[in-house]
Amino acid sequence: MKAAWTRIVHSNVRGRGRFRPTKIPPSHMVAVYIPANSTQGFYITITTPDLRYTNINSKIGTGCVGESTNEVDLLVGVGIGGYPFGQTYQNRLFNGELVYALVE
Repeated sequence: MKAAWTRIVHSNVRGRGRFRPTKIPPSHMVAVYIPANSTQGFYITITTPDLRYTNINSKIGTGCVGESTNEVDLLVGVGIGGYPFGQTYQNRLFNGELVYALVE
């Protein structure tokens, strides 16, 4: 049986401050191959309540497309209120940069 979650990065990163994006160095990450027409979930966590996301209007529910390009759909997901897991908050959209490359 495959594990529910696979760690792709574990890093200590100092935040740049309120409303200033903080990048995780690419050298700290493992590439994730996502086959065409499939869905992949990611769980991003920190030990303080400082990770930000957008509360999406309830008309665009969890699992619906929140943002899109010609190649990738970013679906509306769930926020977690506590470390490492806690209360869930529906209709949340990741605030961040998704870096990807298309492979043939």
